[in-house]
Amino acid sequence: MLNTTFAFTYLGGRDSQLSLTPAGGTPMNAGVGGITHANGRWTLGAVAEVVNSQGDARLVGLTQRHELGAAFDGNYRLAPGLQLVAEYQYLQRHQGGYNFTPGTVGSTVDARRQVS
Repeated sequence: MLNTTFAFTYLGGRDSQLSLTPAGGTPMNAGVGGITHANGRWTLGAVAEVVNSQGDARLVGLTQRHELGAAFDGNYRLAPGLQLVAEYQYLQRHQGGYNFTPGTVGSTVDARRQVS
């Protein structure tokens, strides 16, 4: 069995996560694309994302938030219902004048996460 799937989605406009959109804030522009390939017992996948949004409402008219992410994974089917799985994820967030560590305005400290 040989199977490859490509996917892409876009989210844009006046969107805000769990809060009201700040007046004068920048609209959301986000794209996520991925590929999955299955061949016999193996399944491999990758996904990448780019997200640009207003970010912190206190920084309207000053800076915007930029996020980049990538993930890679692989599955190997040992038997029906039993699989070995490996995954790696990376995410970076940046907004000038925003410190992601305590969530405060004033200094710039990016957020970077890696998970495997």
